[in-house]
Amino acid sequence: MDAPGRGHAADAAPERTMPGYVRHLVHAIAPYLDRPYALFGHSMGAVAGFALCVELRERGLPLPVWIGASAHPGPRTPDRAPTPDLHRLGRADLRTALHHIGGLPAAVVDDDELWARIEPLLRADLEVAERWRPPRVEVLPVPLSAFCGRDDPVARRPAMQRWAVHTERFLGVREFPGDHFYVQQARDEVVAAVVADVGLALVPDLVGASGAGARVAPS
Repeated sequence: MDAPGRGHAADAAPERTMPGYVRHLVHAIAPYLDRPYALFGHSMGAVAGFALCVELRERGLPLPVWIGASAHPGPRTPDRAPTPDLHRLGRADLRTALHHIGGLPAAVVDDDELWARIEPLLRADLEVAERWRPPRVEVLPVPLSAFCGRDDPVARRPAMQRWAVHTERFLGVREFPGDHFYVQQARDEVVAAVVADVGLALVPDLVGASGAGARVAPS
């Protein structure tokens, strides 16, 4: 599905709040909720996918059979220490920060023309993810796997482990060689891991038999 301002939704203005973003997503997936489905979200998309599931549950709509949360340590909740808001930084400071954390490919951040085109969408995405602060720790009855790159400075394995509190069935952290964009660097391995975990999620007895807390040994 395409987010506002992208792909088939390129004519739509970028959303700057999670409720507005999620309403767009609910509308986009509504025709497909009559069949089993899974969600995989990368970076800001990981938080948006989780927020979408929370909204679907509130509306009494079918939930996915599995959630994959990639390259983001999870929503800002009351039990988490505050972190700086990147979306509030000036242009130069934001570019410097993204260089430091590897939030975008260097070729994009260093190119003035590309940066001018992508900055509004990037700021909107950051604002959506950073301003969404659920009043409580949301726990979903959906199997969830966390995915990360070994060299991602903001979402390594310990940070990704935080997703365990947001699901009744945490399947573990899947770590791959690479940085924030490991999904491009290890595409085939990531796809294979997604397929394997969706299959695991569809076998509740196997999930429950994996041990205390229904956790599977991380790959």
